[in-house]
Amino acid sequence: DFAAFANDCKNVVVQLSQAPYNVKWFTIGNEPNLADENSGNAGNNGKGVPADVYAACFKQCYNTIKPSAPNVKLLVAGPGTFNIQGPLSTSTGSGVYYDVYFERVVTQIGNTSDGYAIHAYGLANTQSPDNNLQTAYKNPNAWEFDCFKVYMAILAKYTYAKTKAVHITETNTNSHGNQPSSSYYSGWMQQAYAKINAWNQTPGKQQIESLCWFVYKD
Repeated sequence: DFAAFANDCKNVVVQLSQAPYNVKWFTIGNEPNLADENSGNAGNNGKGVPADVYAACFKQCYNTIKPSAPNVKLLVAGPGTFNIQGPLSTSTGSGVYYDVYFERVVTQIGNTSDGYAIHAYGLANTQSPDNNLQTAYKNPNAWEFDCFKVYMAILAKYTYAKTKAVHITETNTNSHGNQPSSSYYSGWMQQAYAKINAWNQTPGKQQIESLCWFVYKD
């Protein structure tokens, strides 16, 4: 029930955007392409939320929330990186790779957002080949932590997208089997921030406003 969900989101946003919380940035959902995030996944068929369904839900939330909280910024959810569970239009469709899913969400939402959350997992000093990307994004700068450049290349294609805010709301070394419990090494954090800084200092590049370390048990 998108209308009820959007209204619930509005109530949460209105409360948290006021004192004493004063929250400015909100994401609607998180990694919707992952099967574990799809509460409506009948029979646990291994499929994430279809990109078109997420986009429709996001737009309804945006249009419901903004009149009541015009000063908050609503971000499109970052998809689960290196993932192929999310279909494009229906839950019976085949899952597509994360870059294809993200581009579909971006084009379906259009200008109805304030920006994008993206996720960048992996080692900062290596580039392990990722052969599942669309041909357009297969280059030496797209592997491991550098996958943030895949998202940015997609946003750069669309006039309405390339001027909006971008926040990397999850990052650590966990990708391609590199678990944080064993793969953090001296200087990883500094290298990760240095890469984002170098990106932001390059003339003409869409700015990345935050890099958030996502920590869990391992």
